[in-house]
Amino acid sequence: MAERIKKLNRIGWWIFIPFLIFVIRLTWERTYLTSTNGPQNFGFSLAHGFFAILYLTPIASLVWTLVMVIQFAFRDKVERKRTDGRLWTLLILMLVTWGLLLVPWQDIIAR
Repeated sequence: MAERIKKLNRIGWWIFIPFLIFVIRLTWERTYLTSTNGPQNFGFSLAHGFFAILYLTPIASLVWTLVMVIQFAFRDKVERKRTDGRLWTLLILMLVTWGLLLVPWQDIIAR
């Protein structure tokens, strides 16, 4: 079981880094570019360029997050083992990144 957790942690980092790049890019377009250049087609240049593969990272991060939440619940309740702090750190970073992606920046900037 510990090996599976370590493998999921490694997979999580490989998902998190591209997902973070994707969120930073979209947040930059939704905030800075919108405020300086007017309304944007968010992610248009990203989707039609070399890095279009980044559009798969939200799906992968969502699946990974759900698997880890189920794994944490199973591990804490059934096996009575504590979950490692590094896994909690990655899960919290993933959730914060999702929060950053879901912020309605258009409404905030329009004010």
